[in-house]
Amino acid sequence: MNTFCTKCFMAGILWLIALNAFAKEAFFQVDVHAMAAERLVLVTFPDRSINRRLVIGGPGRGYRPRGPYPGSTWAKNLSEEVARDHDLKVATQWPITELGEHCAVLVVPAQKPLEEVLDDLAKDERVASVQPMNLFQTQNIHPDDPYFPLQKNLQTMNIVAAHSLATGREISIAVIDTGVDLTHNDLSRRISTYRDFVKTSQSSFNEEIHGTAIAGIIAAQANHQGILGVAPDVILWPMRACWTEKAGDLAASCSTLSLAIALNTAIKMRPHIINMSLTGPDDPLLRRLIQKGIDEGIVVVAAKPVHKAPNAGFPANMRDVIAVCEAELSVPKAGQEKPCLAAPGKHILTTFPKGTYNFIDGSSASTAHISGLVALLLELDPSLTPQGVRKILWQAYRQNKLPVVDAGFAMKLIRHPN
Repeated sequence: MNTFCTKCFMAGILWLIALNAFAKEAFFQVDVHAMAAERLVLVTFPDRSINRRLVIGGPGRGYRPRGPYPGSTWAKNLSEEVARDHDLKVATQWPITELGEHCAVLVVPAQKPLEEVLDDLAKDERVASVQPMNLFQTQNIHPDDPYFPLQKNLQTMNIVAAHSLATGREISIAVIDTGVDLTHNDLSRRISTYRDFVKTSQSSFNEEIHGTAIAGIIAAQANHQGILGVAPDVILWPMRACWTEKAGDLAASCSTLSLAIALNTAIKMRPHIINMSLTGPDDPLLRRLIQKGIDEGIVVVAAKPVHKAPNAGFPANMRDVIAVCEAELSVPKAGQEKPCLAAPGKHILTTFPKGTYNFIDGSSASTAHISGLVALLLELDPSLTPQGVRKILWQAYRQNKLPVVDAGFAMKLIRHPN
């Protein structure tokens, strides 16, 4: 074998090894139980090695990008150095590829005041941003498909008229939520891929209620059984970033870390829409990621809190995020403008785990309705920007005497904008 062929052979071997390592690499998962007992802060700093293509076998031969979450040795060493200098410990770390930054989660010892640690880290020139770990909550209140007559929500929004023009075909929605019943008869053919970013023993991906319910409102297929979704031909990408405290719970929690990982992955996958039926405190890291997605043309739909609370309102309070509240709570007082974009959120029949159906309440459900409607709009006009979608929805909302968006009228605005 001549020298050239030997080099080609060796390059091929290295390439196969690299591909094998990439294929085996698991998605980053947040250990919910390890987080619960700790006081955590997040720091980020620029890492120019992120997304850099590595050369295998010399110039012109075998380029490959870094894997999803390995991080550079330099970044890992810097994380350890920053932690050591501030008497902290690194809990976990990963590259935020869409921001070009490395993120480290640091554990604050019990004897150190949290605010003091945040102040000290903010003064460290190596650190680009620092913040506490925030918690978020899903927005629900406990309490010619055969079940279509029970779906008054679709009739209220005039969804049937919209279906004569579009059903969400070839439009993708990333649902950042809990797990989803991937085998449910009304959902299985709508799900093309899924991701699990949560490590917990409380419940399995397929058993979680909230994500399954949201998926059904958006995408339950027209199959002569069960219910009908707002966009029954949409492509659904469930992304588990939230978890339940115990099996069978509807309510779920998420963290800055789990949501950031899910958002970063979603933006890389480029869905048309991201559904976030949740709320929490303002979060700088998540704000930057969401804005990056919007700047890339992704429509982000989020839930306004069911009740006013000091640590709620984000990300729905972002300017270009489509904020949705429950219609039954959004009726304006006499002479006032409608206070928020609204969709049905009371007694909504939807999919539940193990192939079943049940009712849910809350702005989580309302948000899912609007995400489904956005899919219908984008099927008719894929060139719509997030700002253009928001404008159409508000026009279709303000003209409606009912406190919900009129889907049929929204479709007409695309076909006859004047």
